[in-house]
Amino acid sequence: MYKPLYILLLIYMGAFAQNRTVYIVKNDSLARPKPVRNDNFLDEFSLFGQAALSTPLRFNPDYGKTNDSDEDAATCLLPDGLSIHGGFGVHLDQALALTVNSGFDWHADANLFSVPVYASALLNIRLSDENSFMLQYGYGRAFAIGHGHLAGTYEKLRVAYVIDIVGIFAEINQYGYAWKDAPEMSGVNLGIQVFVFE
Repeated sequence: MYKPLYILLLIYMGAFAQNRTVYIVKNDSLARPKPVRNDNFLDEFSLFGQAALSTPLRFNPDYGKTNDSDEDAATCLLPDGLSIHGGFGVHLDQALALTVNSGFDWHADANLFSVPVYASALLNIRLSDENSFMLQYGYGRAFAIGHGHLAGTYEKLRVAYVIDIVGIFAEINQYGYAWKDAPEMSGVNLGIQVFVFE
């Protein structure tokens, strides 16, 4: 009596027990998660270089004298040598730069050659797309050439007006060592500088 019922049940189950094969297909069009990029703060900086040519100025001792034969008496400040400096470092959006610098300073009246080696921080304040106002502070060591072990702490403060990559500047330099009658050698320079931003 139950035998035909079992046969029907087996036929019914056989109809649903078909062979099903699952195929896995690779689909390149599916979006893959992008790798996580670890940004480093230093990646924001780019390379930077600068070169400067200037002349130290000295006070004219004959300034104000009424001697018609001396044309220099009418000038308060006189050129007194040559300074060439260069450096390289990194900058952030041409607004902030850190550099390592060196060069030589020749003061003709004092008969002195100095080699400053210093680090500097530079702040470039944009006035327009091509014009900016620049402040630079440098700190390091200055070595007098040909005068034994004469050296001192070197400091520089520079103010410049920059058009594109060329700047006109005035700066104050202190060499940190005594020279002749001065308790500390110092000077004021006027010059031009060139910037190279990467």
